[in-house]
Parts: sequence; structure tokens; C-alpha cells
Amino acid sequence: MNLKPPTPGKSFIAAVLLASMAAAPAKAGILGDMKVYSPVIETGVLEFEYRGGHSFDSDPAKNGAEAQKFSLGYGVTNWWFVEAYANWARDPGGSTHFDGTEWESIFQLTEPGEHWATFGLLAEYERVQNRRTDSDEIAIGPLIERDVGQTTTAVNLLLTRQIGPAITERGVGLSYRWQTRWRLLPQFQPAIDAFGEVGTIGSFLPLREQEHLLGPAIQGRFNLGSTAGNIQYNIGYLFGLTHESPNGALKLILEYELPL
Repeated sequence: MNLKPPTPGKSFIAAVLLASMAAAPAKAGILGDMKVYSPVIETGVLEFEYRGGHSFDSDPAKNGAEAQKFSLGYGVTNWWFVEAYANWARDPGGSTHFDGTEWESIFQLTEPGEHWATFGLLAEYERVQNRRTDSDEIAIGPLIERDVGQTTTAVNLLLTRQIGPAITERGVGLSYRWQTRWRLLPQFQPAIDAFGEVGTIGSFLPLREQEHLLGPAIQGRFNLGSTAGNIQYNIGYLFGLTHESPNGALKLILEYELPL
């Protein structure tokens, strides 16, 4: 496969992250991770994003959990997009609190139509607010996207690792994000989304202890006419497939994209 020629910056970042993964998973809240990333980058676009998730369950221990993220991102080059997040969370029965910050980079490795799919790489670092009982986390993994007819399917596979200060899970964790959407109109594209966390590689959790969510979603993009930029939305309701998962989860993503 002929990928985009790697620059020293891209090679260095990927090498450092992979080396860190080999050295020391954290289980990030699945509610805050219900977004499927595309490897395709829009150069010179400034992005403001809100992302929220809320769980529903008859069990009070799984009902009412929330995750909310606010971010600012920018397409620096035709192969690199960078984004910074401020995260808030609420545990079942608890109150909303500031949960930490997150830095994220997307690297586009191939061009659409160059191969059977378009490939990219996602790298994340999350710094938690509670340094006494929680752990920072790094994540890295491939982004794959393929068009077939009027459908687009995107798959994200992420390796995660806790790096301290309060490590609660050791080893490298594995999670996935998947979406197939129908490109009916730019403003209205129905989809099926799936998200899951399976545990540590080499020692996966029993199926009933894994988290898996599956359900319908709708997304679209609206031009603002005489006002610069676009509004993009994604809303869905996911159903829990295992005992560990909540019965249901609502997700909402709103983005304002401003070309500079």
C-alpha cells in the first residue's frame, strides 16, 4: 500500500505514542466516546464542537450518567488536524463535575479513492482532574473509511493505556467505534452506530462484563447562507447489548465549522 509519504513530524509522533503504549488501559467513559471519526481532513477549517452522552437504565447504578465535552480544533495541514477538549462528567446519582482535559490529533495517511479505503490515525492524550483516584490515558489507533454506493462505513479501532498517577487497569485496552450511514442528502443522513470496549488485550473481559452499544443515528450538515461556516449535527439513541452496558444511551454532537 502506498501511503502518503511520512514527514519527520508524523513519524516521530507515531513512534513516541506506540512506544508509550508498549510501556504501561484506562477505561474512558463510553458515553464521552460516542463519536466515529473520519480520516479525511479539511485544511484550514476551525471547528467548535459540543459532544454529550446520557445513560438510561432501571438500575440506579447505571442510570443518569453523563459526559459532556467542549472542544476547539483546526485543520493545520492536509494531513494533520489537532483538537483540544474540556470534559465534564456526572456519575449515576452524583453531580456534574469538571473531569479533565484532552488533546487529540488526526493524521490522514491516504487520499480518498487512492486505495480500497481511506486510512488515517487517531492519537489522544487525556489528563484527568482527579489526580488521587484516577489516571491519565493515551490512545492510538487506525481510522478506516470506505464508500460503497450511497453508503459510507467508518471504523475506528483504539488501543488505550493508563499512565498514572492512579493506575487502576494495567495492560493495553481495546475499544471500537463503527458507523454505516446512507448519504441521502447533505442535511439528512441516517446511520447505524456501534461502540464498545472489550477489555485488556490478551485478557478480554467476559462478554457480560464488556460494554457494547448499538443503535440508529441521524447526521447532516447545513450551510448558513450569508453567514460564514456550516453547522453539523449527529444525534442517536444506542441500545445496550450486554449486562454491563446501560439499557440505552442518548448522544448528541453539534459542530460549527468555519473555513479560515
